[in-house]
Amino acid sequence: MATNERKQFGRYILLERVAKGGMAEVFRAKTESVGGFAKIVAIKRLHAHYSTDDNFVRMLLDEARIAALLSHAGVAQIYDVGVVDSHYYIAMEYVHGQSTYNLLKAAYARDTNIPIALACHITAEVAIALHHAHSIRSASGESMQIVHRDVSPQNVMIAYEGDVKVVDFGIAKAVMRSTETQSGVIKGKFYYMAPEQARGKNVDHRCDIFATGILLYELLTTHPCYDEEDNAILLDKVKSAQYTPPQTYRPELPERLLEILAKSMAADPDERYQTAEEFAWDLTRFLKAARLHPTRLHLRKYMSRMFGVGLDSAHVPVPEPSSKPMRSAEQEAILLPAALAKPDTSQATQIFRTVEEETDPELRPAQIAEDKVTGGIGGATARTPRHFKPAAGPVLLSIIYGASVLMAVANIIVMVVQS
Repeated sequence: MATNERKQFGRYILLERVAKGGMAEVFRAKTESVGGFAKIVAIKRLHAHYSTDDNFVRMLLDEARIAALLSHAGVAQIYDVGVVDSHYYIAMEYVHGQSTYNLLKAAYARDTNIPIALACHITAEVAIALHHAHSIRSASGESMQIVHRDVSPQNVMIAYEGDVKVVDFGIAKAVMRSTETQSGVIKGKFYYMAPEQARGKNVDHRCDIFATGILLYELLTTHPCYDEEDNAILLDKVKSAQYTPPQTYRPELPERLLEILAKSMAADPDERYQTAEEFAWDLTRFLKAARLHPTRLHLRKYMSRMFGVGLDSAHVPVPEPSSKPMRSAEQEAILLPAALAKPDTSQATQIFRTVEEETDPELRPAQIAEDKVTGGIGGATARTPRHFKPAAGPVLLSIIYGASVLMAVANIIVMVVQS
């Protein structure tokens, strides 16, 4: 469909096709109603030849039912499901942005690394959203056992406004599915599979944690973790998690971050993080210890720089390779601490660097001396915040007043003695 072509599809107007897969295609669409109401949505529509196949129809409806259970800012929301002219479809939240896959392509084309803090921030957001899906229970309290099974850069969207969204629960595993995966059948992108998933074994939520670890690996290195072209050898490496050490591509990665990454990508599920939330917490603690505080505003700024357009653009192409590599002084490391970057003798005390070689005040690290906490969340003890400390003015006045009183008493005593 041409970008400017508009086609009526039931109560929706299809504006442009934004993605096409083997099973379905996705359109940016609009729905309109009374009083000038209009909303942009995404329409995922089965290809016509699959709409007559009961198995594919059930898969689409399973995706809609599973995604409808999830109410989380990090998961693209489902609005509607139906059929128009024999085309089954799902209407869902339209994420105005780019897939993480396109962000990786853009970073690679520019010959630059994604800031460490932003890589951790994106991954933590994905892990938190997955933990929500993994934790969903039925009305009776029974675990729904939702497993995404297809976590990959293609299925993690980053909005230009800085939001991170997990999409496409098309092959998600759950107790409520009407279609079951046969034993030994592999579903998902092979490259992002956990070893047990690649072997065709029964999987649980920990395979999503492994895939999220691969996502972090790629965000940190802009390289694939399996460096092998021979499919047979690649298969063996995936089944045993024999990936290239990330420091091969980015030697400055901190040791603690490498430990977190290794735990998320452990070959044995029992040695991995047992919940995605635990993974997210370790990333958050690492960022705090490194005095890094990334937010959606920083990600918003980074996306704008990487794709070089305003936020009102409907479609943004992936940039072509730059003729001038963006390294060292021009590196887009808006959250990269100086200790992890190449030395900058002209600004030795600068903690954070931007494309413009200016220090962003809002990116300065917190004063750790004012934020020392012992213990954990709940029952933690902290230093008294400044606004609860006695003001210096009243204390000084009290000292002056006391000294005046003492001097007056001393004068009276001298006068009495002299008389």
